Amino acid sequence: MRGQEQMQLSTEEKDLLVSILFSQNYALELLSCEFVDIENGDKSITSDEYRKFVQLYHKIENAL
Repeated sequence: MRGQEQMQLSTEEKDLLVSILFSQNYALELLSCEFVDIENGDKSITSDEYRKFVQLYHKIENAL
């Protein structure tokens, strides 16, 4: 794994990955893990990014 480096994926690859995340119900789990990392101080993000994470979490949660 390349660590924090940005991996370049095609649009098709991104769409496939997102489809798998939703079909396996991993999307909320991944966001939950991000929140834990943020709360534990393992990951630092801006307040705007945090707000977007929260909105995304609720959007996915309400769709299930």
